Amino acid sequence: MDKIIKKDLNDLHCYVGETLNNEPHGKGEMEIYSEGSEIHKKALKQIDPKWEKKYQKNFLHKNKGYLLSYKHVGNWKKGKLDGLCEIIDYFEPSFFTNKDETPTISQIEIGFFKNGKKEGFFKMFLNNPTEDVDVDYTIGYYEYKNDFTVKNNDGKIKEAKEKDVPDEIKKISR
Repeated sequence: MDKIIKKDLNDLHCYVGETLNNEPHGKGEMEIYSEGSEIHKKALKQIDPKWEKKYQKNFLHKNKGYLLSYKHVGNWKKGKLDGLCEIIDYFEPSFFTNKDETPTISQIEIGFFKNGKKEGFFKMFLNNPTEDVDVDYTIGYYEYKNDFTVKNNDGKIKEAKEKDVPDEIKKISR
């Protein structure tokens, strides 16, 4: 297991997994952290310092002032997602955190990537948290071609019909 940390503009990328020539290749996961806004930085000075430690307790890489935005889990080929993978988006902590103060999942998309691009049917789990429940998923299916969602003739995103979705995607659960 290797660990690669890279800065990309204001984001920090941390990959843990198999590598080839110092880039993701094989099974692994990447977390993408965004630098907190000025308001977030000011709030950190006002609140209990243990909050950030709790928030970051499951991060692959802990770095003061950064928020978890995305997590990519799956197979990689020459630094790009390839094969069955999942993309997890997180709410900003000003909107939601779990009861243990870790990041709350906003949505999860699971499907196949080809050369870093979404290709084919994806299953989406959209989270609708409440004060009492951290996870309450609504499920939908979408089709992608060359990393773009397939659209209807009127230009709106087309939700895939379950009967058209391959069984290997339908049986994915959370």
